[in-house]
Amino acid sequence: MAWKNRYRRASFRGAAFHVESHAYNGGRRVAVHEFPGGEASIVEDLGLKAGEFTVEAFVLGADYDKRRNALRAALEKPGVGLLEHPYLGRLRAQVSTVALRESSGEGGVARFAITFVRADLPTPALLPNTSRLLSALADNSVADAISAFGDAMDVLAMPADVAAALQGNLKDILSAAEGVVGGIASNAAALIRAPFNMATLIAGSLHRILSLLGAPERAFNLYSQLWAADAKTAGKFQLPTPPGTPEAPLPATKRLQRQELNRRAMRDLVRRIALAEAARALSAVVFTSSTQARALRDALADALDAEMTLAPDPIYASLRALRTGMIADVTARGGSLVPAVSYTPPATLPALVIAQRLYGDATRADDIIARNAIAHPLFVTGGQALEVLGA
Repeated sequence: MAWKNRYRRASFRGAAFHVESHAYNGGRRVAVHEFPGGEASIVEDLGLKAGEFTVEAFVLGADYDKRRNALRAALEKPGVGLLEHPYLGRLRAQVSTVALRESSGEGGVARFAITFVRADLPTPALLPNTSRLLSALADNSVADAISAFGDAMDVLAMPADVAAALQGNLKDILSAAEGVVGGIASNAAALIRAPFNMATLIAGSLHRILSLLGAPERAFNLYSQLWAADAKTAGKFQLPTPPGTPEAPLPATKRLQRQELNRRAMRDLVRRIALAEAARALSAVVFTSSTQARALRDALADALDAEMTLAPDPIYASLRALRTGMIADVTARGGSLVPAVSYTPPATLPALVIAQRLYGDATRADDIIARNAIAHPLFVTGGQALEVLGA
């Protein structure tokens, strides 16, 4: 096939034009290192040049002005566009400069001198949004926890006194969240004989904590109270117990056994939802140091590990995926941050002076003040340890 058969009609972003000539400037980027008194030099290859070429183009005809305006608009539009080059073929390019020339002696013709920069290099791979992935994994864990709760609860022929006892159990289990959301226990207790509806209501209420508090780390700390509450006594049974704590023997009678198993199912539900929502809250935390990121990561990872040792297979699988996604997210967003260290000023000094001594930059005093909740920035008490970022 002759070259004329491979000749393309020129256009840029769909605006057609004719090409009179073109010139290409390419090659490689090199750095030449020459040394005083030396007889040789070192040439360092820095890679392929982007490639720049100038096109002498024109449009003509009775409606040349419309074609001129269309081409000019396409050339001046921001960003990279598709160029059909008659000699180089189809490629992506960025316009660098445009010169337009018209004359009365050459009516019906508009000439352009256009400089393009080649931009058809491979697009870098996009990094995954680890926070969004972690939130989706939290959704899966909550759904699995609700499903397991529905399977574990036995509400058939539940005596009234057993239902009343479970309502009281639920209030104790949710006590850490009641102060923020309010009314969870009483609203959920009304659905004690409809396990799926009750679990869905509890899940929705605990999910709201993050938005109500407006501070992801505060929400994380509240969720940690729900998953790791100390053992409390209510009636003759202990609740709630931290994950990994061996269960007490079941009571002797079948009625009390069912009451205890239902209580454990409610406790497991709340704890597993709290773990999932803590992971979601952690995905929204803006870490200020690698030390902070590592501490929050380890706390949740340990709690998930403890829960996984007791969880049935479907719950285990979702908790394991949640743990993996959480570690990946925290590592991606907080792993490369500067660690926090302890610093004790020798005397009472202004925060500006401390920042200047530590970093050679007094403007970093604001970070020291915020980290340590310093009330009087001009009088930072000497002899007391401060949390500061490593230099």
